[in-house]
Amino acid sequence: AAPAVEAVAGQRRRSAATAAAAAAVLAAVGGAIGAMPGARAEEDGPSVRNTAPTDPPEPDPNPFIRRLQARSWAAEKLIRQRSWIRAVMRQRPDANILNPFQIVHHAREGPDEYKYDILEDSNFREANTLGKVLTDSELTDPANEILVYIYASPEAKEYTQEKIGVYETVECPDDLKKAIKETQDKPFKG
Repeated sequence: AAPAVEAVAGQRRRSAATAAAAAAVLAAVGGAIGAMPGARAEEDGPSVRNTAPTDPPEPDPNPFIRRLQARSWAAEKLIRQRSWIRAVMRQRPDANILNPFQIVHHAREGPDEYKYDILEDSNFREANTLGKVLTDSELTDPANEILVYIYASPEAKEYTQEKIGVYETVECPDDLKKAIKETQDKPFKG
């Protein structure tokens, strides 16, 4: 009986050590995620503000990590816009499961690159059926439940806005546009 008791006690010690290690990892990851700056909805109104720093990270001595840092910094424009889109769509008091909204990017560049139309589900389905909207492969991030579409052309945008109907047009705030420009003006030095 003694070896069996000893085996159970050893297994419990290993399980407790494994649980403690898992808890430490989760706490570290959760703390890092919670401490990450990003877009957030303001409590005093519907505005969404960008709070992430605009300076590139210090290059890591490890070449693999440095390459990851460079790729991440190059994607800062998309990351910031996704954070803003997520915050805007989650704070909408009129969005619900029975009447979902879809967000459609006006253009990837030019004067409309920071503008988005919000379409009600029925209008989105009509625009999609007519081929007026496509999935925006740059801004869509299925892992984080961010689905963004883009107009197929300026004519498709005009048709959708005039003939089908848009619920609302939103534009990134000036501080976000400024932060994105600053990140693009400061290349990663790695």
